[in-house]
Amino acid sequence: MPWRVGEESCGGRNIVDANGRVIATVIQRDPHPVHGRGITQAECDMIADLMASAGRAPVTAAPTTHVRRDMPGGASPKLRISVTDVDQWRWWLGEDLPIEALRARLQRKDPPGEAARVGTAWHRALELAREGDALDCIRFQGYVFTVLADAEISLPAVRETRVQWLLDVDGVSVDIRGRLDGIDAFEVIDYKTGAEFDPERLLSAWQWRIYLCMTARLIFRWTHFTLRQRSGLPHYDVTEVHTLRAYLQPHTEAEVRATLAEFVRFAVQHELYTGPTAPPAEPTEDPVSFAELHLTPTDFIRTEVKAMLHTTSGFPVRLR
Repeated sequence: MPWRVGEESCGGRNIVDANGRVIATVIQRDPHPVHGRGITQAECDMIADLMASAGRAPVTAAPTTHVRRDMPGGASPKLRISVTDVDQWRWWLGEDLPIEALRARLQRKDPPGEAARVGTAWHRALELAREGDALDCIRFQGYVFTVLADAEISLPAVRETRVQWLLDVDGVSVDIRGRLDGIDAFEVIDYKTGAEFDPERLLSAWQWRIYLCMTARLIFRWTHFTLRQRSGLPHYDVTEVHTLRAYLQPHTEAEVRATLAEFVRFAVQHELYTGPTAPPAEPTEDPVSFAELHLTPTDFIRTEVKAMLHTTSGFPVRLR
């Protein structure tokens, strides 16, 4: 059902569905003496419009671009980096490796490993999922995934969104680029895969902080899928699903800008980039199959997944 912005309520705006039922209320708030700025009436109206748009948004995997510009319109970037480069640099600082190892990573000279290829296949399959797809077993890009986890996830309506931040860092014009697994009016959504769920590692990264600054969103939400490989096969069981959230803080952007300045100075000093780096190549799209595999009873455990159209920004998908 389409949503719309309704009448004022308690100094705010109601969001109503096609039947006139109130879905949510956005309330204007004066500045707080301790917590700082509030929400102006104009901001209240803007948030209400975003929420109403989320209720009307079709599910799409078509890439779109969100650009934040903090440098003069005519300026050309001298350094193009990826959001993940900052965490690659921080990883390198803790290792006893030559500078060439970091340079190769930042310039994408090393081919992706098996774990990266598996993760890409899994979350790309999720990004192409539609209402009614059976997600109990997925075949995509040469891999098979069988869902054994008992969980529910929400697939965002807007997926595969490119983001860009143009800013001046210590006199260097920088173009920061990234790609989101999903985004809605309030959250940035990111999929992670691996053998273990490590929330401390996720929270310590700069990736989520930079993305929140780039997109002006309040919440970063990870959905982590624990994968177990079947011996010697390109076949993985999804055994656990975890959700983790991080929140934008008043000091987040200042910390991000300070870290970016440190990284850019290091990159320029050590000539980590031979010029503006090209964005990562787009993955080749293979047909995705959301189909039950006919395996032997000892190899295949049937799981039922029900997908229903969500009334906010995506699909809640029941795993098992």
